[in-house]
Amino acid sequence: MMGALEASHAVKLLDVNHTIPFHYGTFPEHTQTPDEFIELTRGKTDTKIHILKAGEIMTCGEL
Repeated sequence: MMGALEASHAVKLLDVNHTIPFHYGTFPEHTQTPDEFIELTRGKTDTKIHILKAGEIMTCGEL
């Protein structure tokens, strides 16, 4: 399972422009929230982090 630390490393390694964390809260073992990922990622990359609520839709045009 990829947690916040591993996801943060992946974002830095892949040098992506945008990321949407989405597995948090989907299964009982996924107890993390996006907060730890945001803390580990912001300031270390220019990647824009988009946090969506359940059911929220984001189109590529909004990026």
